[in-house]
Amino acid sequence: MVKQKFDSIIIGGGHNGLVTAIKLAKAGQRVLVLEAKDQFGGAAVTRGLAPGYNISAAAHLLHLLPKKLQRELRLEQFGLVLAAQNLKTIALDLAGNHVVFDGKNLSGGTAADQSHYPTYHRDMQELARFFAPLLASRAPRLARGKHEPHARAEKLRDACNLAMTGLRLRLLGRRRMRQMLRIIGMNAYDLVDEHFESPLVKGAIALDAVIGTEFAPRTPGTVISYLYRLGAEYAAGNSLAQPQGGMGSVSAALVKAAEAAGVTLKLKSPVARILVSRADSSQGYDDEYAPDYASGVVTVNGTEYHANHIVSNVDPKTTVLQLAGPQHFDTDFVRRINNIRMKGVSGKLHLALKALPEFKGLSRLELGNRLLIAPSSEAIERAIDPTKYGEFAEQPVLEITIPTLADPSLAPAGTHLLSAVVVGIPTELKGGWKAESRKALLKNVMAVLESYAPGIGKLVVQSELLTPSDIAEEFALPGGCWHQGSLTFDQFYFMRPTYGASQYQTPLKGLYLCGAGNHPGGGVMGLAGYNAAQQVLRHPIKNQNSKG
Repeated sequence: MVKQKFDSIIIGGGHNGLVTAIKLAKAGQRVLVLEAKDQFGGAAVTRGLAPGYNISAAAHLLHLLPKKLQRELRLEQFGLVLAAQNLKTIALDLAGNHVVFDGKNLSGGTAADQSHYPTYHRDMQELARFFAPLLASRAPRLARGKHEPHARAEKLRDACNLAMTGLRLRLLGRRRMRQMLRIIGMNAYDLVDEHFESPLVKGAIALDAVIGTEFAPRTPGTVISYLYRLGAEYAAGNSLAQPQGGMGSVSAALVKAAEAAGVTLKLKSPVARILVSRADSSQGYDDEYAPDYASGVVTVNGTEYHANHIVSNVDPKTTVLQLAGPQHFDTDFVRRINNIRMKGVSGKLHLALKALPEFKGLSRLELGNRLLIAPSSEAIERAIDPTKYGEFAEQPVLEITIPTLADPSLAPAGTHLLSAVVVGIPTELKGGWKAESRKALLKNVMAVLESYAPGIGKLVVQSELLTPSDIAEEFALPGGCWHQGSLTFDQFYFMRPTYGASQYQTPLKGLYLCGAGNHPGGGVMGLAGYNAAQQVLRHPIKNQNSKG
């Protein structure tokens, strides 16, 4: 059988995998992307909910993909159109006295909050400006073996990276530098409590700090995930946007960009394992000391593909422990990979509605924004706390969009869709997820919605509520964690996913990681894939597969 050879093979056609493929192909490589499902995009997909209704199945807002990266990939030329952008965030109040976040301006809340918010926003934007470059580059390694390939050049690169980080920190100025060093290890509850009076204001900001994580606002270190989000939004232009056609249109534009760059794309091609070979004397090694290297992949149907670089968009734990196999790594590295924590407490609600719901105190125009049901920091804490014990919240917290207001093409004329991230659902429910427990959870969620939008239940044509375990299964995100690993101090920056693999390259020669489990993390951002591609291009492996 003739081997099918490429320069690089990407395992998984999520948005990060596609970004990696485009970057490598534009650099002249022959690239193959193997996607297990029948649709590219990972968690950035649009799919059917009911006849005529099409929903963004997981991610539902575009706010983290850097403008610079969008321009470089020419996504607009490849069909990405924004149906709405610069959306406001509106924290909903039961009585209709809502709080509106519009850039640096705040309306609602107390007079003191309105007066202080512009200063708070300016300070946070300065910290975001510091974080943004860190997200768009590989994390430095703090130490490197002198016998590693390219060790001298890489040590110099890492040293320059650290020096630039220190310089940017100093350029913040004394006050903001002290401010960041003071708050970076704090919890979000204390941060918002220091600055604001209104429970709605506190709840909205605290939710931004913890959404997508397994933590509640009082958990130490949740400010780091808040600053991560702000840095990513800063790089993306601080614009909450909704793509025309749902989030699947982002992936569709990436697919067209990949095709234009010459990438070979294959759907329904799940990878069973990564092929590992051993170098020999023909490649300059003594057989006794020849290193293992990733030389290709085998799909579930038995097809072999070979390449110099294998780049996995799958989470690090699955890549190392299942696809490659722990026998190819040292014991300590395997232990660290196995200990990566990845658990989500957020599900996804989809409603097909026969008419537009009415939310108390909101006009039709205002309904098109990002709506939050997070009455206070305490309410978020109460919603997440039961998940520690395998229970779901009685009053979950919601991030809501009604995408059909900006993009009517997603549903039949005159009808609407509601998409909501639901916070307060455990990955593993005590007693297991059964029909009655799912029904009880949906009842709780709909009761919360009904209190803000009376009569919404009577408008429902079709409903779907994905638990974290459903998200894990549908989108290959273990634990339902869209970061493929919690964003905590011990799993952040040069500790992500763990030391020894923090620069996208694993200890197995030729095997790289490009998914959300790597720096800088999850969300439809594309930077993990972009940074991984740059690392692959820095370390070409020549003639590794020349014998076949």
